[in-house]
Amino acid sequence: MRDRPALPLKLRALRLGFRALRALSRDLAFRRAEQLFCTPKRHRVPPAEQAVAETGRSFELAFYGLKIRGYAWGEGPRWWRRHGGEGRVTQLNAFVGRLVDAGLSVLALY
Repeated sequence: MRDRPALPLKLRALRLGFRALRALSRDLAFRRAEQLFCTPKRHRVPPAEQAVAETGRSFELAFYGLKIRGYAWGEGPRWWRRHGGEGRVTQLNAFVGRLVDAGLSVLALY
């Protein structure tokens, strides 16, 4: 039988904190866990990604009372994407130039 690798200190501390919080209030522990898992982490945008974002046109749409924001590049038939849960729209920087050069309009939502 193989031994499991030790969990990182940060994860062990988080587990301990949730055990203590759950002992005080299951509801509070649930709400905190929901907030933790449903809130994406923010990351710094690398300079190469920022440079691509600055070449695009930012836009905002209203949709059922929600604001949808994004960037647009180029003219022509639309190619659109939305980044993943903790990703950034600027991570599409490798594709933007090539798609615009191919005559497409790139829309990226964030």
